[in-house]
Amino acid sequence: MKWSALFFPKWSQISRIALPKDPLGFTHVGDLGPVDMKGVQTLALIELTALFDQHNITYSKLKQKRQKNKVASTMFGVNLETLLERDQRKYPDTKVPIILQKMTSFLQENGLAEEGILRISGSVSRIRQLKDDLDALLPGATMQWDAYTTQDVASVLKKWLRELPIPLLTAGFTQAFAAVHSIPDSKQQIQALNYLVLILPDVHRDTLKHLLEFLSMIVKEEKANRMGLNNVAMIMAPNIFLPTSPSQKPSKIALSELVMATGMATVVRLMINYHELLWTIPSLLIKQVRYQTKLQNNRRGREAGKFRPRKNKVDFYRKLENDALETVVDVVVESPPCCMWPTSYRVPVTNQKDETTAEKVVRKLCDYSIKKHSWNDHALFEVGGNIELRRLDKSTVLPLLFRENPLGKWEVRCLHPPIYEVKM
Repeated sequence: MKWSALFFPKWSQISRIALPKDPLGFTHVGDLGPVDMKGVQTLALIELTALFDQHNITYSKLKQKRQKNKVASTMFGVNLETLLERDQRKYPDTKVPIILQKMTSFLQENGLAEEGILRISGSVSRIRQLKDDLDALLPGATMQWDAYTTQDVASVLKKWLRELPIPLLTAGFTQAFAAVHSIPDSKQQIQALNYLVLILPDVHRDTLKHLLEFLSMIVKEEKANRMGLNNVAMIMAPNIFLPTSPSQKPSKIALSELVMATGMATVVRLMINYHELLWTIPSLLIKQVRYQTKLQNNRRGREAGKFRPRKNKVDFYRKLENDALETVVDVVVESPPCCMWPTSYRVPVTNQKDETTAEKVVRKLCDYSIKKHSWNDHALFEVGGNIELRRLDKSTVLPLLFRENPLGKWEVRCLHPPIYEVKM
């Protein structure tokens, strides 16, 4: 019997979990401004702590490796923040280290359908040489892949993950991710992972998303590469969940990895399967952010002396919202700056039966925009009021959104892709 059969005797079936439709639209990571996103992260940590307490789950932070970053030309053993900061000097809009983009791009083009793409190891000598070549690669230079196989590149990718001084899931939350396996309910497991993803620093979260999207592509080619979800999860788990003590002896490390194999692989399995859902911000957190912003706006109104609390007990901000709800008939949305012929669109907000969506407004306003940019390159944003900035989902019903945030403005903004091109 294979060792995998001993530690994974029964894989639970992946259940289908879908978010209920929200008339205010879904909010994804990247849709919020930095102030609101910071509030979301604080709230997510509180909700995660409560969920773990419910199941008596505790976790500890990993000890940081006392290891200085290597010279600026190296790619391995370097913090994600350092790599990204260096890459952004040439590619300002990139969010994921270029070295990872190069490796996943090569594998997508050449190895997705190759049998055992992650399971079969490459040549030891070629792996060493490829690592040296990537270390010596100048920013913006094109990598020469001709001498290497997909197995070589996949092996180096896993090595790059293992050598990160700060783990991909961070020293503070790697064990928290692993502890999700202890939650008996599958929906609560997804909920916990969702909170953890939101809490991660931007570069770690963006890099994790890039990796999971790549792994999901491999799973989709299972018939050709024989790398199903379970296989990919078992192989990648040790590379994502690093050993807690780097000083452990190889035999002890191997034993601890076997003991933790079920939990780690299960969590990776869930992250790959539900990666799109995990980057959605729960509507409950958005409501809490709105409420906190209202309290802040109300406090600012008091500090500005716009009313005297002792004589006027009506909340300043609530009064402004009520006035807007009673007096505003429609909201005017202007066309984006790139439009050749500026125009506007009036959204009736008093008619409760009106179901004008964000998509409809963007389509209407972009009919006359510059031809090289389609309406898909634009989005409607909610600005101000009880939110700093929020990109609206296409299905957002605007009259309902007005009642949720009557003091906010709506703006169509361009989403044109950056002009630069990363050389692979």
